[in-house]
Amino acid sequence: MGLKSETRSFGDDLKVSTTQLPPMRAMPLVTQVGRLVGSALASGATEIAGKKLAEIDFSKLGAVFAGVCAQLEGDELSKLTRALLSNTSAELEIDGKLRRVELRNDDVINSVFAGRFFTLFEVLAFAIEVNFGDFFGGTASSPPSDGAAQ
Repeated sequence: MGLKSETRSFGDDLKVSTTQLPPMRAMPLVTQVGRLVGSALASGATEIAGKKLAEIDFSKLGAVFAGVCAQLEGDELSKLTRALLSNTSAELEIDGKLRRVELRNDDVINSVFAGRFFTLFEVLAFAIEVNFGDFFGGTASSPPSDGAAQ
């Protein structure tokens, strides 16, 4: 069957591609992602009811963001970011040329998302959707139809 890859644009100048993590690399992230998604659902259920992660208007979810951040300690968010983006690349203009960079280290992540902190969270939501969308039933608030996460 293989690992699924998806590409999405963020604004006019950033295209991101992510490939699912192999299951045994994704497994340790399930608990953290579950806490984040659960916290997001609890904090902003009316804003995200029935929507896929990509359809959520994150600009309206300040309380959700605060609740999500409260679920993580110390540098857990940084570690989770590195793990989620480890199979992700960005296509953007560098020195007048369109280039693809792998988001596998802090320097590249810092360079791509400098001044785009909110976009970084949108890209993380995209990576969560690609990697764990089936686990969460494909939408942000509906239960899985096949009982996978029950």
